[in-house]
Amino acid sequence: MADSRVLGDYGAPYVDAKAMRNPQTQLAAAKFNRLAEDNAHFSRSSLRVTVDFLTSTSGSLPFTIATADIHVDGHWGSGDSQKPTIQKTATGLYTITFATSYTDALLTVQTVSFLRGTAAVMTNTNDVDEAKVKTIAANVVTLAVFRAAALSDLGGTGVVSVFLR
Repeated sequence: MADSRVLGDYGAPYVDAKAMRNPQTQLAAAKFNRLAEDNAHFSRSSLRVTVDFLTSTSGSLPFTIATADIHVDGHWGSGDSQKPTIQKTATGLYTITFATSYTDALLTVQTVSFLRGTAAVMTNTNDVDEAKVKTIAANVVTLAVFRAAALSDLGGTGVVSVFLR
């Protein structure tokens, strides 16, 4: 569900041609219309994906974060094939690149294009750590990570969470 939906995208609203005879095997038009409208609401307001990754201090630049250090939960799934590529491009600067599209369970190609995002940091220090989404261009997100207002990789032990819509 990469794009926002409206009720008409589901062909609704529907009207029952005949009275429903068996609620166990038939779906009333009013019930389907409610499901479709609720789903359309969800498509307009929900996060598309959440990505967590471990920062890194190692490697020459650009450095690609290991797949094992990335966790993803998204509309299109949470497996390794749904994980983005994350590259550290400089100290505290990361680029997150998702596939341009995914094929859903109904074999429909869904385009990946984010509108906005936020980020947070989880560390076990008392430092002032934060992350900020700098830019979003369709399926590519640039991110800055800070410790005490300076770009930082948090010693390679910080987990950055990115929430994209």
